[in-house]
Amino acid sequence: MKTLYLIRHAEKDIADNQQLSEQGRKQAIETTEKLVRPAKLYAAEQASALQMAQIICDKWHVRPEPLACLNQLAYEPTPEEPLLAPPMMMGMPAAFQIPPEPKEKPLFTFENLNSGVDTFLKIAPKFPHRTTCVVHEKWLHLLLWRVLGFRADTPQEEVAFHKWQAITPSPEAWYLHIGDSWETWLQIIDFSNQK
Repeated sequence: MKTLYLIRHAEKDIADNQQLSEQGRKQAIETTEKLVRPAKLYAAEQASALQMAQIICDKWHVRPEPLACLNQLAYEPTPEEPLLAPPMMMGMPAAFQIPPEPKEKPLFTFENLNSGVDTFLKIAPKFPHRTTCVVHEKWLHLLLWRVLGFRADTPQEEVAFHKWQAITPSPEAWYLHIGDSWETWLQIIDFSNQK
């Protein structure tokens, strides 16, 4: 049997939702002090998860790697397009040129989240023992939901998941045990009693 550690990223800054707050950095350092040295370190690609992973990296000298299936808010950014204008406007000041139509970034969907958890469940058995993953709260809850045997493929299952998530505690860390018989279960790591 192997154990994977799933760490929820620390508190984010209210002003900049992508960055860890000062309190979040302290939380990250405290959490890192209580972890065992990771054999491998993966993180969701959002800034807050990568910052938490970097703090773990600084302590244990392992290189964090982004892993797309851990993302909670995944979208493909579109590259900025150059300002285009009809040929008769070439040479005119930029203020008079027609700006390009804004392109909306694809929105994150619950299907993206569910697909990421599916992918994780397929590849996690190949991870080495003591792999640590830094993830987001909703992703972690969906993983627990799936490990408990529930599905999240229909709108009704999604509604049931959200109702369950609203009443489920959100600890800072979990163990994921993966047995040889593909049996998996999650266990909360209680850091409050550790020094």
